[in-house]
Amino acid sequence: MPLLKLLSKTQIRQKYCGPGEYLGAMSYVLSNISAFRYHRIPPQILVLCPPIPDEDCDRQRLRLRRDLLVNHVLGFPLHTLVYCRNSVTHGTLLERHLWSGQLPSEAIWETDHGVQVTSPLFTLLIVAPCASEMQLVMMAYEMCSTFAVFKPSDPMEKALKDAYASHQLPEDFGWKRSTNQKGEVTNLWQRPPLIQIDDLLDYAESNRSLRGGKKLLNAARQVSGVTASPFEVQASMLFGLSRRLGGEGLSCFENNYEIALDQKAKKIVDKEKVCADLHFVSADGSRSVIVECQGAIEHGKLDAGIRDADRVTALQSMGYDVVLLTFKKMSDKESFHTVTEMLANKLGYPYRPKTDAMKTREDELRRELLIDWATLGEF
Repeated sequence: MPLLKLLSKTQIRQKYCGPGEYLGAMSYVLSNISAFRYHRIPPQILVLCPPIPDEDCDRQRLRLRRDLLVNHVLGFPLHTLVYCRNSVTHGTLLERHLWSGQLPSEAIWETDHGVQVTSPLFTLLIVAPCASEMQLVMMAYEMCSTFAVFKPSDPMEKALKDAYASHQLPEDFGWKRSTNQKGEVTNLWQRPPLIQIDDLLDYAESNRSLRGGKKLLNAARQVSGVTASPFEVQASMLFGLSRRLGGEGLSCFENNYEIALDQKAKKIVDKEKVCADLHFVSADGSRSVIVECQGAIEHGKLDAGIRDADRVTALQSMGYDVVLLTFKKMSDKESFHTVTEMLANKLGYPYRPKTDAMKTREDELRRELLIDWATLGEF
């Protein structure tokens, strides 16, 4: 059974009779950073959590203070959406944000946890005014990609382990948890994208006149493609963003580029096709270079390492030039510049030293980008 379902326009009209007008008792509408955190929660975690108490039945917030999902994931203050100016509050338990105009399309989702939540698209629009430009790009990347970062609390980790041990949960609910080199579970989860990039661009364009809309449109235009990990996002932004924004200006690449293998390559990896993390192409289309992001999680297990080596061999057998990028190499600015210059030379692009202003902006970008991804959105 799906944990989320989109409210129809009819249902929205039944709940709201107009801008700022409120009909009947309502549950919380999770918004802002609380909504972003909710969309990061794996379904196998959600099914273990009881519903969040209804606002009207918990006037003193006693049950809210003890709620598992709020205490261990969403955090306080809980950010919610309200439609009347006199309902706005800025407390330690609740932060109520006003939305006084007409709701955009696909704005509110119903959940199985006694609350509603702003949809992924609407969530990005709402957080746009309070997030930095680069934070918004990072959040948009995650929602448009095939990963989420979620760290269960110790009680949730134990409950999840017990539920699996007793066969009370299916294996993944469509979300699969990644492991590290030792086979231990990590905070990286693989799942289908929450937003299609074309939908994000259309949504941002159609709502550009709203508060945060123009900023969201600028952020949406910086999302280069669908990625599979924070590492791939970080590499994409450092390579692809303009030098004015702190990147290297090498935007001539495609994320997770699908390559059909020839007969010789198929024998090496026993696959029909593979996906390159970042596939760069020269301006005239005559040269291409593949950058593979060698992370400790998604590429870290021994058998995965063997598969990666085989994949590189297979691609090289087809004439592809493959560059391996580690997180350590990316996080060291000088090492990354060396890789970038080599990549530019391979593609036939001139590499020019950065000005002092460009260097300053790169330092600012790196401070925002090379973070513990689980903390994304804590602004």
